[in-house]
Amino acid sequence: MDVYSIGVDLGGTNLRVAAMTPEGEILEKLSHTTTYEHGPVGVVDDMVSIIRQIRKDFSGRELAGVGI
Repeated sequence: MDVYSIGVDLGGTNLRVAAMTPEGEILEKLSHTTTYEHGPVGVVDDMVSIIRQIRKDFSGRELAGVGI
């Protein structure tokens, strides 16, 4: 089974999430504007939503881990 990891970059203006192979090849990148209107819980909800989307896209692969 193919293995991948997810990396999350939470910045002041953008939230970027990428799926990558153990060799560092980027499989998919998603970006979202960081929104603070709903406080820290809203930011975490956005992160979880994007991570879930990537997991759905790679459901046939094993997730090794998530780094934030």
